[in-house]
Amino acid sequence: MQAKLVPFKQVLEQRSRKLDQLARSVGNTTLFELWPGFFPNEVRVFAKAEYTNPTGSHYDRIYNHLFGVHLTELLTDRSDLLVEVSSGNAAASFVWFCRQLEFPCAVILPRGLPGGVLDLIGQLNPEAEVYYAENYDEYVSGAVAKLHTYMQNAERRKLRVHVLNHSRDAETLNGTRGIAEETVKQLKSAFGISDLHFYIAACGNGSTIVGPGRVFSESYRNLRVVGFEPEEAPVVRSYLEHGVYQPALGGLRHCLFGTGVWGVRFPFLHDPNYGLRDLLRSSDDVILIDGKRKQDIRTLAARTGGQYGFTSLAAMALAHEFAQNPTNNGANILILLYDRGAKYDGFEIF
Repeated sequence: MQAKLVPFKQVLEQRSRKLDQLARSVGNTTLFELWPGFFPNEVRVFAKAEYTNPTGSHYDRIYNHLFGVHLTELLTDRSDLLVEVSSGNAAASFVWFCRQLEFPCAVILPRGLPGGVLDLIGQLNPEAEVYYAENYDEYVSGAVAKLHTYMQNAERRKLRVHVLNHSRDAETLNGTRGIAEETVKQLKSAFGISDLHFYIAACGNGSTIVGPGRVFSESYRNLRVVGFEPEEAPVVRSYLEHGVYQPALGGLRHCLFGTGVWGVRFPFLHDPNYGLRDLLRSSDDVILIDGKRKQDIRTLAARTGGQYGFTSLAAMALAHEFAQNPTNNGANILILLYDRGAKYDGFEIF
């Protein structure tokens, strides 16, 4: 007996309603003051709890927005598979949304990610296909190379594959703007704060610098945006110093997943039209996570009981460092707590 075809309009309405339901659980994350009264110089540090999103990271905001923007297109294309490349958090969010919206999917990952990250992906979508970069040392660039091979094979097999490509889609920045829009309101209403002096964010693919940074820079005239990345892969600092994208400078593998990636050109970082240079005005605005700062992260990991991921701990450590500087007297500092630490249990930080 032939299966009954569901009209396109009905499918679109069903998926749209489901996406609306998912959207109600995404965002509106808590803003809290970190260790109030602890910091010298009347400094206050505020943390946006992005780890409280459904899959445990800020990427839920991004995919909620991307699927909303592209839903009609995805259904019209009738793709056999949606594919994404990620170093962890994006993959978890992507496969969860795919499962909820009934899209078959695959993710391509670097080799050597913590087992807890892979377990989370499997828990969120047991049917998701998972592929790994061929070379451990190539990290994300190896996963991107694997994607190219995968797409060539899919074309030969006549599979219709759609790559959502969060790190290159300008709509990603609109997905991250909500972080800042919420924060501006929360700082004013809950804390009576009308000025923000430092926004400290991981460089990554640039989305949590450029998206929220634009909103903050429009809202706070005294703001300084500060990015950070591992000393093993100072990609953004190199770009700001030399003015050009340098794809092959080497660099060791590191454990700040999602930031500091050699060999991949990210538009939000390297395309001047996105305005990264307006937010990070010089290489001095990019802090490298060096040996001492790694020790600070270890200490914080122990003190917080593994509640936060490595990148969140790095932001926390830098906020503490900035607070100790007497020139920052009375400063209000904002950091993002990107994800939970549980999936890194048993994984050596550095």
